[in-house]
Amino acid sequence: MTQTKTMRNILQIVPLLFAALIGVTLTGCAEKNPYGVVPVTGVVLTDGKPMDGIYVTFILTGGDGKTAGGITDAEGRFTLATAGSEMKGAVPGMYNVTFEKFTVNVVRDASGHESPAGKNFLIPERYGKPETSGIEPVTVERGKKNHFEFKLQGQ
Repeated sequence: MTQTKTMRNILQIVPLLFAALIGVTLTGCAEKNPYGVVPVTGVVLTDGKPMDGIYVTFILTGGDGKTAGGITDAEGRFTLATAGSEMKGAVPGMYNVTFEKFTVNVVRDASGHESPAGKNFLIPERYGKPETSGIEPVTVERGKKNHFEFKLQGQ
C-alpha cells in the first residue's frame, strides 16, 4: 500500500517538475534576448563604391537610447550588434543613422608619451551627426527583412 501511494505521489509530481523545467528553459531563452533584438544588415556606398571600415551607428529615436552598431567590410556590408551586449541586430523601432570613418592624429611629447590630437575624417564629418547627415531615419521591424542601403557622397 505504501509503495502504491508513493508511486501516485511521484506521478503527481512529474507534471509539476516538467512544467517547472519548461518555465526555466523559456526564461533562459528570454534572458538571451531580453530586448527583442532582430537581425539588421546593410550596405554603405560612398560615391557609388563600397568602402571598408565605416562605423555605422543606429540611434533609437525617442526611446531609452539603445544603440546598435557595425563596421563595413570591403564590400561595404555591415551587420549590427546591440551596444552593451553580444546580441546581433537591433531593437525594433525608428533609428537615426550615423556614419564615421577617420584616423586619429597623434602627437608625441618629449618623454615619448603619445596623445590623440584630433581626427582626420575620411568621409564627410557631417555624416557623424543625425542633425547634419541628411540621412532619413529608418525603421527596424520584427518579422521583416531589415536590410538597408545607404548612399553617401565623399569629400
